[in-house]
Amino acid sequence: MSDQTNKDPKRDQRGVPAAPPEAPQPVDSDDGVSALPSGAPAAEDRQTQQGTGCDDANGHHGARENRPEDAGNGDRSDSTPDAQDEGDGVLSGRGQTEQKPVSADGKDTAQDPVIPEEDQPSIVTEESEEGKEEESEEEKEAVARAMHSYDEAIGRGDIREPWDDPDIAEPEPDSTIWPEYKEYEPPATHDLIRRAGQIHVARVEWRGFRPTLTVVSDRYATPSMPSAVYKSVRLASEVADYQSAREVFNAVYDVLQNCSALFKPQSELLTFWSIASWFQDSLDFLPRITVSGPRYAADLLFTLLTYVCRRAIKLIDISAAVLEAISIEQLRPTLLIHQVNATKSATQVLNATDYPGYIIAGARELRQHCCAKVLYIGETCNPKQSMSGLHIHLGRNAPVPMRPYLTSAAVEQLQGRLLAYRSFNRERIDFLEVSPGELQPEFDVIARRLGAVIVNDPALQLRLIELLKGWSEETRAERASGIEATVLTAVLTLAHGNDPQAYVREITAVANQLRIEQGEASKLSNEKIGHALRKLGLHTRRDMKGRGLVFDRSTQLFVHELCLEYDVLPTPPECGYCHKLQTPEWD
Repeated sequence: MSDQTNKDPKRDQRGVPAAPPEAPQPVDSDDGVSALPSGAPAAEDRQTQQGTGCDDANGHHGARENRPEDAGNGDRSDSTPDAQDEGDGVLSGRGQTEQKPVSADGKDTAQDPVIPEEDQPSIVTEESEEGKEEESEEEKEAVARAMHSYDEAIGRGDIREPWDDPDIAEPEPDSTIWPEYKEYEPPATHDLIRRAGQIHVARVEWRGFRPTLTVVSDRYATPSMPSAVYKSVRLASEVADYQSAREVFNAVYDVLQNCSALFKPQSELLTFWSIASWFQDSLDFLPRITVSGPRYAADLLFTLLTYVCRRAIKLIDISAAVLEAISIEQLRPTLLIHQVNATKSATQVLNATDYPGYIIAGARELRQHCCAKVLYIGETCNPKQSMSGLHIHLGRNAPVPMRPYLTSAAVEQLQGRLLAYRSFNRERIDFLEVSPGELQPEFDVIARRLGAVIVNDPALQLRLIELLKGWSEETRAERASGIEATVLTAVLTLAHGNDPQAYVREITAVANQLRIEQGEASKLSNEKIGHALRKLGLHTRRDMKGRGLVFDRSTQLFVHELCLEYDVLPTPPECGYCHKLQTPEWD
């Protein structure tokens, strides 16, 4: 039944609503794919759930009255909905005659039908036209409220008023998420599903908010993969109905919070990231997640991530040969990697697979292996391994949950909901706008990508930015208190003096004094200070008194720019360079 029929139902000459068309029934094809998903409701229920409106015919079906013509069929156990509609005194199904109402004395009353009150002809009375209009509006409002209460009682959800009266407020949704896709038709998408242990290629098409899944393995080949991967990767068996961003977020969060070693902000951030793993082919970047902490907690987290991420695969160590065997380019999985004490070659592979476009030499040919990754690096955090992406440390003293794992049926259902969200919104994602200076540059990039997959929920996107502010401030503080920041502060202190240069021993003395003020007991040597200066790009020169840093104009400007990057510039500004870098250009 179309939306136009719902809003303005056709009536026959007697003023009785015409019977709704027959609901199409799903027909199973030979390959086991139904035109409607498994467990789809009947046509009337689908119409009401979509919120397309409610006409007078729906109102008659919702509340049945005891009628004389119903007495003969009241005890029939095999009566169908169509047969019940025929007993309502409207029109019969296709190929059957019209059922005429009969009075109690057996006389035919078809010549004098009962006309709904709103369709009765107007009668001239002494009341003013204004009074009659107000009474009519009150009657309409009362009927609409009664219909709304009845539908809520039987679980049919919110409905629209039959007359679309602008004076009667429409029911408000339970949250700020309200679909804006009345005219949007998602294009068909293809994905992998698993049925009876076998992986198939399926096409997902949408009719409004209802998807149709069709197996098309006869036209599309499944990606090649090792037997272990084929058996272990989790896939949906069906696709669910339309899912809003808030519904999907809550479902994923409920799973991840079963890992008690995660704090709430960590669980929320992993929820955003897990949803984004379903849009890898639409995003140009997805940050790597680095996890440290107890091994048992990391194993539990990896298992939960296989429930909610797209095509998750657990690995021990990573290499170009492993990535080539999995067919990363075709499968685009989410890799959950146990990588403690990574070798130099493994680190290079990890860095090369963070961003698209980088080519890795495989055993037989050159390939691109960009994909989403979660990396477990051991009990403690190694700064060299956690410097890219987001770092999450699992608590050690967290209680062990009693039943953190899901059944296979629950996992398939959850995968079906995530598949529906991806299929419906794949072409609608758009990078999130972040205010300049609100986050560190690396976290600004992350916020734009993770927020892009949260469709039509600004409040949820704002929560993502608030979460990343914590990571951004922590990174800012670590950067400002690190060895490089301490060395830069010492160099800037000497540059603000009157000396044209500063020797390494002088920089070392000032840096150790700053570390004492920060509560650090260990001292830095001249050699370590020299290495830090070279790492920062500050090159020293040797003269008769030793190696030193000459403060010419270019060096002064470069030192101030580095201090601005490491957030160690003094406030208020102490020189013209400080003032220039801390003052916006438009001022």
